[in-house]
Amino acid sequence: MAQPQYSPVYRSELIHPKLKQAGTSLQKWLISISLFGICLSIFASALVVLRSNNQPVKSWNVRPSVMLAIVSSTMSALLSFLLSNGIAIIWWRSARRGTTIEHLHQMTNRGILFQPHKWKSRLFSDRGFSTIVFGTCAICIVGFATQPIAQQSTRTRTSDIMTDNVPMKIDILPQIPEGLSGVSSGGWQSSASFDFTAAAIQRYMNDTIRSHSSPGYTCDGTCYGTITAPGISVDCSSTAATANLYNKTVTEQYVFLLSFNLAEDDEGHPFINFTSTYSTSVDSSCHAIIITNTCSVYAARTPYPVTIQGNSITLSPRDTSEWNSSDRLYSPADSPDATDGTALGPLHGLMYLANTYFASYSSITWSGGSMTMPTKGIATEIFYIYSNSSHSCEWTWRSLDCRNICLDFPPSFHYLPTSNL
Repeated sequence: MAQPQYSPVYRSELIHPKLKQAGTSLQKWLISISLFGICLSIFASALVVLRSNNQPVKSWNVRPSVMLAIVSSTMSALLSFLLSNGIAIIWWRSARRGTTIEHLHQMTNRGILFQPHKWKSRLFSDRGFSTIVFGTCAICIVGFATQPIAQQSTRTRTSDIMTDNVPMKIDILPQIPEGLSGVSSGGWQSSASFDFTAAAIQRYMNDTIRSHSSPGYTCDGTCYGTITAPGISVDCSSTAATANLYNKTVTEQYVFLLSFNLAEDDEGHPFINFTSTYSTSVDSSCHAIIITNTCSVYAARTPYPVTIQGNSITLSPRDTSEWNSSDRLYSPADSPDATDGTALGPLHGLMYLANTYFASYSSITWSGGSMTMPTKGIATEIFYIYSNSSHSCEWTWRSLDCRNICLDFPPSFHYLPTSNL
């Protein structure tokens, strides 16, 4: 038996024309605004992703992921609004054309999801119902697709961002003050401040040099640069020779030597004469290769490569070839003939530290046909290479240049007053 039809529920003649026109116009405006809002949300999402790409997070007042979540939620709300209005419009259109009560009920019946046997008949029996089903599925798919894509389109990652010409402040004295390390007595240094020696040793042992914590003195990250400060200028030369370690006619043969002497050059300028000698290899006949490095060390203003993290300053290693500065500093307080009570200069302070901690030697001495090997200084043992060679004269030291180890001490010493005063 055919189901009864009913006449259209919507009676336009019962509604005042002005009210009808106003309601229709308002609905059109709301739908148009929603469509425009969806397009604007899509454009805003793309703009956030493009603008935030490779940009530091701190440059944003609101994180990009939060902005995308807001835009995505707004778009979902607008889509839901359009869906609800679309269902209402289709429902009323079906009612005006005339349809069954069951069809009108099924358009808004969510319980049909649990009645699979009715899906096919309902889906193709009424155009309005089919439109609602496909529209609902499309909105759900768009919602599921856009949310994960929006979440994965932007993320925070840690990366090295290099910035040039970062302004920083570092307090640097133009010259090492005289008397910092002590005073002369009997032509030699009488005493040294415990604070001076302890701080210098700790600098050499890679203790952290700290600057001020005030604004402008710290680095927000890792900063690399070069500063010019009082230090040393080093000019070195090197020679190699072969020596027979079992030559009994040679009274004393140095196989390792670190020595420091304060002298004056031809122009009367004070400098430290630094000599490093070491055996690098010995063959089965006890013939050794002896390397001798001779360096002239002057007080000077020199560039230092530094690494700064926060207010921590690290002096980067340098080769001695980078230490030859023409901006030398000559002080009468560095004279080798300083009188008693004279405030000593930086070279005297360096001499004190070098002779105290680095001066060393190891030699082969023959006397009456017997050999002895007198040794002095901890550096001799630090650089010595233990050998499993079958011949007994395998006395060798590390082939690395001892100059870089010993001369790395002055930057620690000369930077001391610039960071503490």
